[in-house]
Amino acid sequence: INLGSNKTENLAKSRKAFREEIERCLALDLAFMNFHPGAATGDSEENCIERIIESLLIMAPLVEKGSLRLLIEATAGQGSTVGHRFEHLAAIIDGVKEKLPIGVCIDTCHIFAAGYDIRDEKSWEATLGEFEKVVGLKHLYALHVNDSLNPLGSRKDRHANLGKGEIGMKCFEVIMTHPKLRSLPKYLETPNGEIMWKDEISLLKQFASAAAEN
Repeated sequence: INLGSNKTENLAKSRKAFREEIERCLALDLAFMNFHPGAATGDSEENCIERIIESLLIMAPLVEKGSLRLLIEATAGQGSTVGHRFEHLAAIIDGVKEKLPIGVCIDTCHIFAAGYDIRDEKSWEATLGEFEKVVGLKHLYALHVNDSLNPLGSRKDRHANLGKGEIGMKCFEVIMTHPKLRSLPKYLETPNGEIMWKDEISLLKQFASAAAEN
């Protein structure tokens, strides 16, 4: 699905598929539907963002009065994808926020690869400060919790298990203890699936429990 495609046929197909995704989420009575905004594919980022806004506004009658909120996932910036700068997210939100429920999901691997440092508490504070200034923390509804195989600013979307990548474990301790992050829904997308998820969930719970005791 590319809601910002500059190809007429591809855009129509993407909008149809996106509508079907929304209908499935509504049928399941879900609170959030996470989506990647799209890619410019040879056009400007500004034009791509305008088409994304148009695509979302078409969906407004489906979601404007319901409990489903659409969450833009911050991207790593691979290829011509948009959503890797907070300014992109802000532009999309500003274009639709009066018409439908909208928000942001931060993927830790993605924003790190996009150039936002989150390796420790100090860097998280700086990044959250930037997000607040550009987008607004009131629009942050969820986190995808992943380490990154690639370094800061690489613009490559390659997830790693927690503490096994370039971000490091301190980031995830901050996520579980920071007053602006700890209560947000969090979703693991790390490699090796259930083999690792049990241990990673246990570790994240330990961080939260330790903070609660202090």
